[in-house]
Amino acid sequence: MCTETCDGQYTLPALGAEGDILRWCFRCNKWLHTTCCERSNAVEVSLPLPRDTRPLQPQTVEEAVQMRCGNRVQYGPFDWLLWQQLSTLPIQRGMPGLNYPLSFELIVSKIREEDAQNGCPNDVQEYLLENIGVAKDIGLMPQEALALLQGWKPEDIYECPRCGNDI
Repeated sequence: MCTETCDGQYTLPALGAEGDILRWCFRCNKWLHTTCCERSNAVEVSLPLPRDTRPLQPQTVEEAVQMRCGNRVQYGPFDWLLWQQLSTLPIQRGMPGLNYPLSFELIVSKIREEDAQNGCPNDVQEYLLENIGVAKDIGLMPQEALALLQGWKPEDIYECPRCGNDI
C-alpha cells in the first residue's frame, strides 16, 4: 500500500489504476497516490543532497554568468536555468496527455542523479536528447518529448505522509 490510510482499492500501488497520479518519495522509496497525500505549501520538491564530490555549482543566474565568464563552468545561464527547472520537477507517474502510466519519471530520475553527482552538464539539450529514451515508449520523437517535458509545470507539490518530504 502507498500509505497506512490508503483505502486499498488499488491492486498495484506501484502502477496505479488509469488516471491515478503517483509521486515518488526518494526518502521512503515509495510511490504514493496524490489523493493519499496532503498538498504542501512548498514551491518545489525536496531534492537529494548533492554528493561531496560534486563540482561547485552556481546558485543564481548572476553566479552562472560570472562562472561562465570566468571559465569555471562550460554551460551558460540559459542551460543552468533549464537544468534548475528540470531537476526540481516531481517524479510523477501518470501525466495528462500521455498514455497511462507512461510519463517522464525516468528522465527526471536521471536528471536528479546527474545533478547530485556532477551538477549541470555542459550542454543540457545534448544530455536530454541522449537520455530521453522513454520518448520512443511514449510514441513521440525525442524533440517532441523534450518540448512536453520542458513545458510541464506540476499543479501541486504534495507532502509525503510517511516522512514529510515534499514530493
